[in-house]
Amino acid sequence: MGVTAMIGATLLGGFLQGRAARQQAQAQAKQAEANAQLAYQNAEKTQEQAELQAKNNAINEENKRRRILVQQGQQRANIGAAGIQASGSAAAALADNAFNAEQDLAIERYNGRQRVDALVNQSTDLVNQGDVYKANARQYRNCLLYTSPSPRDISGS
Repeated sequence: MGVTAMIGATLLGGFLQGRAARQQAQAQAKQAEANAQLAYQNAEKTQEQAELQAKNNAINEENKRRRILVQQGQQRANIGAAGIQASGSAAAALADNAFNAEQDLAIERYNGRQRVDALVNQSTDLVNQGDVYKANARQYRNCLLYTSPSPRDISGS
């Protein structure tokens, strides 16, 4: 009777251990799937932010370009009202101002593009992170196949 009880206790212990491992793997798979879903949602939001940033960059550039054109017009009008002919140093000053304004716009365009690219890269990283979480969930689910001892394993021990 002692041997039978010992075999029964061993079988019961193996069953309980396999059941606990299975529950743990299921919980880990659910957590990995939830993490993947969050990563994908964050990626989508970040992509939306990148698109909004790109639109804002274009609007800001257009607004600045209009302000520059108004300023250049005012400068020309002031020069004309003063009775100064726009040649020589006055014309060079206007040309320098226009060149500097275009340079400022180019720098702002570049910096804005860098911000958009950073958001796109962040979104891509989040998608990749979600893919890793999904792969982990699959591995946890595959692990479920091997957590419970088979009758052959039990009878062989």
